[in-house]
Amino acid sequence: MAGAGNDPCSAEDIKDKYNFLRKKEKGIPILQGTFPLPARRTMLVKWMHVTCEKIGFFPMTYCLATLLFDGYTDRHQVHENDMDLLAACCLLLAGIFIVGKTLQKIIKAKSSVIMVRGLNMDRICGLF
Repeated sequence: MAGAGNDPCSAEDIKDKYNFLRKKEKGIPILQGTFPLPARRTMLVKWMHVTCEKIGFFPMTYCLATLLFDGYTDRHQVHENDMDLLAACCLLLAGIFIVGKTLQKIIKAKSSVIMVRGLNMDRICGLF
């Protein structure tokens, strides 16, 4: 029988993990919700969702694309004519990031010799 200090679910370990995640959560930028055309945003987010399903992207891709879109439009003025292009770019970046991370995990699992360099999330998030 393992001692209480070795239990990964001890109250102290849970509290440490909770505090760690709270610190990480506080570092996430808060969106101001300044998007000027909410109906347009709704249409574009639905389009990204349908496109992700048709292409067969992971659900995480849609979430990341929406986060990128909302983050960029929250901090920058985007002309109405450019919003479709922005949504497509966000979907493309999210797809590249998620697929790259997935391939990186698969290759690392199959062979420790082959290394794939994934995209840096800090650089993607640095766009906005």
